[in-house]
Amino acid sequence: MNEYEHMVRRLMAEGPRRLRRELRANLPMTRMQYADLDLLVAPSHNYTEFILWRRGRPPEHRATQHLRALYQDKSPTIVDVGANAGIFSLPIAKVARGDARFILIEPNPEMVGRLRSNIALNGLSQLHVDQVAVGDKAGQEKLFFSPNGNPGEARLGVSFETDAGGIEVPVVTLPDLAERHGLSEIDLLKVDVEGLEDRVILPALHEDRLRVRRIYFEDAHSELWASDVVAALRDAGYREETRFGENALYARD
Repeated sequence: MNEYEHMVRRLMAEGPRRLRRELRANLPMTRMQYADLDLLVAPSHNYTEFILWRRGRPPEHRATQHLRALYQDKSPTIVDVGANAGIFSLPIAKVARGDARFILIEPNPEMVGRLRSNIALNGLSQLHVDQVAVGDKAGQEKLFFSPNGNPGEARLGVSFETDAGGIEVPVVTLPDLAERHGLSEIDLLKVDVEGLEDRVILPALHEDRLRVRRIYFEDAHSELWASDVVAALRDAGYREETRFGENALYARD
């Protein structure tokens, strides 16, 4: 880190709010290292990437490290719904065996571009990007952009209080996604869809064609759920294996 970068980071930590806001808005795209990876990050307008830039590790660092240890030198099948820039799944892929399978789901074109760049930077050939959204029914639906300018917070079919626009995106259900990728078993399903976890998870719970061993998701926005995900998971034989703040890891034997 050079003297200028050190000064910017100090001002971001200690300066007045208005200055911090202006500095963050003008942070350039940058390359940095995390978990043995070379990553292209945009800290100016993505929360996860900003925290990674500022602290040297992302908000879900503990969960990522736990899952890295769990799947190191193994060949899991992992589906990441809401893959963002790949900062959650790429560290796991880095330590998994080459025949592991990673299906990364991201409907936002801006994030897909950065996700593909990060995959290419690290030569992770076992990762497949699918530019679709996952919901409770197949078709087309509007992906609403967050008014705070964070492309990682886009939400499918449910608008924010302040209209920031959006785009139409293709939508598939999780069972249909698994079928098109030839999956009958998923070792880890990670879901980060800004409060719409029920639309992703519930269609798979009683699907005979698909077995999901572990599910990692945020349960802090349950007010947007149409159905209780936690109750449905317990009814389907899952238990909370561990917790990382507002995110829980559920498992079924």
